[in-house]
Amino acid sequence: MTIHHTKESMGLLAQITKGLLARSQNMKADLGDRSSYIGMSDIGRGMECLRAAVADKFQKANSPEEVARWYAEEDTERILATLQRELVFQRGHWFESGMGEVLRSNGSKPIHQLEVAIVNDGMPMKAHLDFTMAWGGKTPAVRILEIKSTEHIPASLYASHETQLYGQLGIVSAYWDQPCFSTKNHKNLTFPEIVLKELGVRMPDTSDSVDIQGWVLCLNMSGVKPFGPYRPDYLLWGI
Repeated sequence: MTIHHTKESMGLLAQITKGLLARSQNMKADLGDRSSYIGMSDIGRGMECLRAAVADKFQKANSPEEVARWYAEEDTERILATLQRELVFQRGHWFESGMGEVLRSNGSKPIHQLEVAIVNDGMPMKAHLDFTMAWGGKTPAVRILEIKSTEHIPASLYASHETQLYGQLGIVSAYWDQPCFSTKNHKNLTFPEIVLKELGVRMPDTSDSVDIQGWVLCLNMSGVKPFGPYRPDYLLWGI
């Protein structure tokens, strides 16, 4: 079905598109210059299409100011295409934000967007973990939760998502005692140090005795499905 838009309705959609692009700029600023490092999601996407993974890092983003010009030129196709792309991209962040509220309402205290920054064979790499939870005591444990927005809930997890999660589990386990973990409030600490600062939980000096698990939670507008548990795999981490 073709939807015919009036000048007034396109004005509203143009404003929404402009706002989405401005919000997208703010989110990308939090992640830094993505062309200056390799992220775990880049490696995951490279498992499916290496060309797309490289192109995505250097694709020029549209600015919010361009929308006014598109509207003045009555370039409805450009506005609608950008609007659709940004809705798909940002839907995952809305789910992530909402899931954070759910976890906190349930009594959990997750670390949101824990960053791990390393240099591997001269290549800067970063992992951004959606939610990290930790428990101390006699049976210390860490849970990493990755949120994925999907059009359809898959029967099995996509290879790109599995690769990303194995990378996150591997980097936490391998660099546990290195000062490469950061949040908005604390920078360049070891994993035990940042967990103590953020959660008040004491963790062992090494990851050997810690039960580390990772989960991917796939969501769409009417469904949810967890995949896991995944555990650190040193063979996959090496690859």
